[in-house]
Amino acid sequence: MKLKGECKMCKPSVILAGMAVIGLLGSCLAYDLHTRELTPILEKTRPSGAPMRLVENGELRFAVVTDKAAEKMTGKINRTGKSIEPAVADLAKAFEWTTGKMPEIIDENETEKLARYPYWLVVGDSKLARTNGIDVTKLPTEGFVIKSFERGLVIAGRDTSLVEGYGMKPLSQETTGKGTYNGAIDFIERFLGVRFYFPGNGIWKPACVDLVVEPVWYEDAPYFAYRGDGYWPYESTSTKEKYNRWKKYMGENPYGLEFQKAPSFLRFWRIGGVRETFAGHCPFPDRMLKSHPDKIETMFYRSPCGKLWMNREAHIGNYWNVLDLKFADLLVEDYRRLFNSDGKDDPGGYRSACGRKMVSFGVCDTFLPYSDMINHPVVQELNLIAESDIKRDADAALANVYGRFFQYLGNRVGKEFPGTKLGLLIYYNAKCASLDPRWRLPDNVEVNVCDGRLPKWTRSPQAMEKSKQLFREWYEALGNRPVSEAWLYNG
Repeated sequence: MKLKGECKMCKPSVILAGMAVIGLLGSCLAYDLHTRELTPILEKTRPSGAPMRLVENGELRFAVVTDKAAEKMTGKINRTGKSIEPAVADLAKAFEWTTGKMPEIIDENETEKLARYPYWLVVGDSKLARTNGIDVTKLPTEGFVIKSFERGLVIAGRDTSLVEGYGMKPLSQETTGKGTYNGAIDFIERFLGVRFYFPGNGIWKPACVDLVVEPVWYEDAPYFAYRGDGYWPYESTSTKEKYNRWKKYMGENPYGLEFQKAPSFLRFWRIGGVRETFAGHCPFPDRMLKSHPDKIETMFYRSPCGKLWMNREAHIGNYWNVLDLKFADLLVEDYRRLFNSDGKDDPGGYRSACGRKMVSFGVCDTFLPYSDMINHPVVQELNLIAESDIKRDADAALANVYGRFFQYLGNRVGKEFPGTKLGLLIYYNAKCASLDPRWRLPDNVEVNVCDGRLPKWTRSPQAMEKSKQLFREWYEALGNRPVSEAWLYNG
């Protein structure tokens, strides 16, 4: 594989390994909007106009143009991260990588400077973007548009940094969305051929002597609202031993052992995103014990033999009493306290994963043998542990126990807090969906399925068939709706 240098067949163009080459216009960098290396896009009707030679004989014939005041609300009356500013910075850096020259960055109101350039690369919401028919408020969450016009190209997206008051309300569950930045990285990859592979020497920066851009117009948005946490790069650089192990293959890592700098690389992958729904480990047993010392028997499960599954010293070892629906009622009253106080009264540590859009309930990190529950009077009365479930999956024995509890809690949340969803962390004994029609889940329930097979066992057809079956069963239990999240294990 050729990793750098010019194409010997058509100097001074560059052809990337694995990239399809289309219509070379003189000596220009060959780009393919529909390369299989990147996510597919659907082009809109191409605007009229001539091809634009943005780079000619190594010289930049454009300026990066932006409204430098667009994100003035960020950090003052808007709690979110910027999108346009880093988009401008990384676009400029990418051109420096590929041409050796840094483009000038101009405010759209600097008319005299604008007049010096044949073309403009307009970044973010601005008068120029709106003049050319781009309304970022109509784009999908985190979506972006790349559209050419007579004097250049607009890259603009839906950014939370432009929304007044965004993320400032308690319990709003609003996180940063960077549409313009997504568009900038897409341009860098799709038009300049840059590839971001791995922190360190994993950035492919092809030389660009000439770049001609045809009239273009397309939009895109993330398929997944939330996309990973970037944990594995940390695992690759967190210790000197791990750093040296990867250094042999990837070269010097510019972050060294300073992982706090690594997110500047992770953003190239467009990691993160706006998470509209979330289900996590809450409530927390230690907080609940302090808030409800008189409700121990309601909150924690006691087996028929008399064992109380409660551990005051750690998260592990506790087991919520999901057979007692009064525990669900207690959770609802806790959610009410959280809402009525705008998050100040938090009896169970709910704010870590609860808000007005969604409240969360998650099991503790404890697996209960079904033998400790099969003789419980409620289980016996309602026949909650079925022989078919015991045979179905190692984790399915208590599927109906949790199905009953989830159904009741979901209905109560829907009744008491209209418009608020219930997010469930599906884990350990709660991993498998109930197939009993008695416990069909209401429409306001969303689940975050923790399947330890993903992605570690993706090369095993047998393991993947089990995973697919797990998600099929949850699809049916949710009334033919897909799960909203999958908690992946990248060990």
